[in-house]
Amino acid sequence: MESYTTQERVLWGPVRIPSDSERVVDADEEVFILYSDLQAGVASETSPETSFRGLGHVDSRKDTMSITFELSNPAISIPASSSLGAEEVPVKLSHRHKKTIQKKDKFKVTGGKTITIELAQDKTALRTRKGDTGSVLWKARFVSPTYGHAISLNKSSQNHFCSVDFARLVLQQLHDQNFADAAETSLLDSSVLKNHHVVELGFGNLSKRDPASTGLLAIALAPHVSRYTVTDIAALVPLLRKNVSANFPGWPFATPTQVPGSKVFVEELDWIVLASASLTQRPKILADISPADLVLVVDSIYHPSLLLPLIETLHELAVPGRTAVLVVVELRGEEVIREFLELWLAQPGWEVWRVGDGEKGAGGMGRPYAMWLGWRN
Repeated sequence: MESYTTQERVLWGPVRIPSDSERVVDADEEVFILYSDLQAGVASETSPETSFRGLGHVDSRKDTMSITFELSNPAISIPASSSLGAEEVPVKLSHRHKKTIQKKDKFKVTGGKTITIELAQDKTALRTRKGDTGSVLWKARFVSPTYGHAISLNKSSQNHFCSVDFARLVLQQLHDQNFADAAETSLLDSSVLKNHHVVELGFGNLSKRDPASTGLLAIALAPHVSRYTVTDIAALVPLLRKNVSANFPGWPFATPTQVPGSKVFVEELDWIVLASASLTQRPKILADISPADLVLVVDSIYHPSLLLPLIETLHELAVPGRTAVLVVVELRGEEVIREFLELWLAQPGWEVWRVGDGEKGAGGMGRPYAMWLGWRN
């Protein structure tokens, strides 16, 4: 595998990947590395209480769920010699003020920001649609063919939900960039992202395992982008619109341009329909979606029948030299991950990089996640 030799992060569109990121050239090697690391990391964490979470939803009886993000401010200590003493004050360090602060000076910033998002669950579909697990918040498990037994993916009985954890990571890093030059250690550069169009791909036309399908990321990231287009199949579009409207009053008609909700657009997109269309018809299908500066695919890789349509959709959406693609997965069935990577690497003109571990792994998300950056040359 190819890796960076410098300690600086490299910017691909709005995405920064760390120096320990590695280019993926072989799907088998990548899967071996990922699942070996996963096995090593969870071996000491497995217990009767933490063994497999199962494929279970949080609570299908509830119509709505609230997701709250507590964003902390950077911690900076105040020197004893300061007239402020040890008092805690909410100091915002602008670029102008930072130049006047000596290296020996230390401050402490307290407080933070709380973001609460309300999401509706499609609990009716859970009971009525064949071959579909409905649009509710799901817990997940997998059995590893390599190791021949179940691998617990939770830590101290903590459930992992990919889109929630991804949103938490990105929101905290974007929040940090308000206080200091944190862009160099952040996955997304806020100064670049604010001028970019983000497109999120929904889950195609099978099960919904995670609240990303209900507009969580669109609602969370809207204040930080120029435009955010969230897509899914026709059956899920009403639920997406319901959730966006619930969190941005007046959307889509009465929202002034300066309000974050005005940046969110909900569009129908079925990967299978796009992949089945002729090359001349595909631009028409994507007319309200393209061009994109960043494409997000979060926890959408789980069913083999959707892998090739997803890859073809990514290939159509990615503008060479412009569009960054971020794929984030919770590691479950390794055969599906292997097939996805094989199909992606087989596409001409693509570079695929595993986002470096950093301190916590997976670009800051930690186990049991993996993250890849795709760039079409």
